[in-house]
Amino acid sequence: MLAFAASSDISQLHSQITALINMPHGNGAEIPVVRTIKILTPAEQLSALCAEPELSIAGNNTRLTGNKSVVAQCGTRRKFIQISVHAQGTWWTAKHPLKPGSVITADDLQARTGSLERLPAGLIFDQQQIIGKTTTRSVSRGQPLAENQLRKGWAVVSGQEVDILATGKGFQIRSRGKALGSAAAGQPLRIATRSGQIMTGEVDPQGYVKINLKE
Repeated sequence: MLAFAASSDISQLHSQITALINMPHGNGAEIPVVRTIKILTPAEQLSALCAEPELSIAGNNTRLTGNKSVVAQCGTRRKFIQISVHAQGTWWTAKHPLKPGSVITADDLQARTGSLERLPAGLIFDQQQIIGKTTTRSVSRGQPLAENQLRKGWAVVSGQEVDILATGKGFQIRSRGKALGSAAAGQPLRIATRSGQIMTGEVDPQGYVKINLKE
C-alpha cells in the first residue's frame, strides 16, 4: 500500500474531495450551487495516507458550507481529513414584503447570486418549488426564501364542501361532506359527512377526499 509522496498527491486528493462534496446528497441534484474546499489537515499528516484512499463524508452533508470531516479509508485503517467548505450559488429572495398566508407567484421573487456563507439553512434553489407555496410568516423585501417559511398551498380549506370518494372491496361510493380543517394535496383531512359521521381521508390533488374502506 503506497503512501502519499508529493504535492501532486495532495492536489489529486483535493480534486477528489471537491468532486465528492459536490455530489448530490439528498438536497437536489439540480441545485445551482458549486462548493469549493480547503484542506485544513497539515500536509505532513496526509503523508500517512495510502495512494488511493476510499473517501466519504462524515456525518450530514446537507449543510452547504462550514467545516466538515472526510473519512479516508485505507484497508482497515481510517483517517479523518478536516476541510472547510465554501459555496457559491443562486437563490431566491422576496421582491417585496410578503404577508403570512400569501400565495407566491413568479412576480414575488428575485434571484440573487453570490456566496452562501451567511445564508440560512433550508434555502430553496429551484424557483418552481417556491411558486404556488404559501408563506407561514412575514417575509421582508430581499429576504431569502427558505423551507421553514413556506408550506404547500391548501387544496381544501376548513368549512369547504368537498367531494368524497370512498373505496371498498369491489365498490366505490361518491358523496359530499364538509372539511373540518385545511389540508394540502396528499395530507390527511377530517370531514363530516351529510349523515353527521366524522371520517378521515386523504386530499387528492384535484381537491376531492379519498377514503379507503378496505382497511
